[in-house]
Formats: sequence, C-alpha cells, structure tokens
Amino acid sequence: MPAFVEISDKKTLATSIQQLTTLLQGGFTHVRNCTVTAPSAPLPNCSVRFLHASKVTTGWLAVTLENRFANFFVQGSAASTEPTPLDIELEINIAKHVEDRKVGGFFVRDDSTGHIHLAHRGLFNRRRGRIPKKWVFEAMGKLGYPAVTVTINGKPEKAFVLGRIDRPALIKTITVFASKVREMKRDRDEWVEAQKSAPLMSSTRPGFQSEFSGTSQKSGSDAFDVDHGRIVDALRDALIAQGFRRVANTKAIDLMCIAPKSPHHYVVEVKTDITSQSLYTGIGQLLVSNERMRTTSPGKRTVLTLVLPRGRLEAEFQTVLDNQGIWVCRYWKSKGQYRFDLLTKACAPNNQL
Repeated sequence: MPAFVEISDKKTLATSIQQLTTLLQGGFTHVRNCTVTAPSAPLPNCSVRFLHASKVTTGWLAVTLENRFANFFVQGSAASTEPTPLDIELEINIAKHVEDRKVGGFFVRDDSTGHIHLAHRGLFNRRRGRIPKKWVFEAMGKLGYPAVTVTINGKPEKAFVLGRIDRPALIKTITVFASKVREMKRDRDEWVEAQKSAPLMSSTRPGFQSEFSGTSQKSGSDAFDVDHGRIVDALRDALIAQGFRRVANTKAIDLMCIAPKSPHHYVVEVKTDITSQSLYTGIGQLLVSNERMRTTSPGKRTVLTLVLPRGRLEAEFQTVLDNQGIWVCRYWKSKGQYRFDLLTKACAPNNQL
C-alpha cells in the first residue's frame, strides 16, 4: 500500500500547481468567454475551457485567489450562447502558501515512487450546504478510488487520491469526480426542498440504507423470515444495472429513482405477498407519496410502481391499479436470486405474469 504525504513546501507546491495547470490546459482545449457563478459571487468575463466544443460537458476555470489556487469545474458547452451563467459544480482549491484544511484539494507525494498526485479531502463549499464527507467517500470508493491515509503535519488524515499530475488520465478522473459531485449536490438540494414540505419523506438522507433481513420472532410466536430487505436490495441493484439514476430510499419509501434517459421519477413500494392487506397498504403508500411529490417537486412526472411477487390479482385490485395509474412490476426467485421485470418495459398495469 503506497504511503502518501502532503506536499507543504512552497517551491514544490508552486511547481505542482503549474504542472497541473499545464496538464488541464492541454486537455480542456475549447474556450468560451462567459460569466461563472462562484460560491460567493458571479465571476464575469471568465475564459472557461471545455473538453468538447458542442455537447454539454465539463468545463474548467483556473483562478488564483489571494492565498490559494482554485480549480473550478463547471457544467456547460463551448458552443452554447445561453445568457445564463455557468454554475460551478466542483472546486479543487489548493493552498498556495500555508496549510488550509478548509479546502478540499491538495497535493501528496507517494513515498515509494516520489510521484506527486492530486488528492481530495471530500470537502466542498457551503453555498448550498455541505455534502457530508461520508457520501463523497462512499461514492468515490464505488468508482474505484478508495479512501487512503495521508500524513499531514505528522498526523494521519482520510482522503482519496485522484491520480498523478503528470498523467493525462487525471483529466478523465476529475471529470468523473465532477459529475458525481454534481449528482450529490442536486440530490441534496432536492432533499432540502423536500424537508420543508414533507418531514416524513425527509427522515433519512438521500441515499440508500439497507433494512433488516433475516430471521425474526415475535413474543409467543414461531420464528419467521423477513425477506423484504433482501428484495429491496436486489431491486436496487437491478435498477442501477438498468441505468436508473439516484436510486435512494427513506423510512417512508422503499425506493425512489429516475428513469434512464428520461426525467420520470419513480416511487416504488415492494410487497412480499399479494394478500388484500398488502395490496391495500401498498396502494395507499404510493398515493400518499405521490401527493408529497406533487408538493415538493411540482411539474415532475412521477411513476408510481408497485413491486409484487408473481401471482394473479383479484379483479377489483386490477381496476384500482388501472384507475390510479399505478404500474406493477413482478419479481420471482430463481437459483437463489431475485429476478425482476424491466421497469421500463414490463410495468404495465394489470401485469399478471
């Protein structure tokens, strides 16, 4: 395991900043003059460099502030003529002269090779509220950038290493990082708005937390298996594999997500049987959640989805599902694994597989 130490001497810092600037200038080649919305105030007449000239992509803006060097990564297009300022999604601020643990970016040296890398502490600005570091480290770990221990002033600190500053591959890593941060910020913004109008829906953070699964026992009764959590976990994995975005849950909702290449928001409830009680409960939960979504996210297309095991539904429930516009997704177990119909194709009402 490499041993990383923070770069703190002025000369090496200045050299590393220049090397990173040269690398980014060589990769972000399409220039556009525009206004950028910074955390504190708009930055007018900035020269922003983009990866591509036409499609929406990540842009880069280097700014030398009074006591630090800042890399701003924004969303936009070099060919765009939109009057709206570009919004900064990610900042990699690197202290120029003194250690500043309030900024996220810093340089580290791999003691085993001597190579210098760009690292990040998982800290972001407070303009819209800070993203919890735990989210950032979890997201980067899933992308293949696990947390490492960096020695700073003789003390260990948690960070993740993005890559060597002399390798062009660092550009792709940063753009992926910026995209992930953009997603987390928007998730957090949506959750903040939801908290204002729907306390029950906001009882847990945007993200996914597995619930209990296994053997349980109530007082005076036999032990029984609790499969709901396993099914929800398996469905989450299936949704991500199908390209669904921002797959999350709360105490009130089994799963929420956004469809692939579509603005449709899915609200999903999972039931482990098709008894009348389960169907009444599932339909009611979806209708209540839908009303909350209308309040917190007006104008968004919400797809209500009830996930049920295979089996025939009674006619009265089929009629209710049709009338309320609730889609049904069926699941079954095969070779020890839960399988699901494709939500984008097989969620038609009255699905009687």
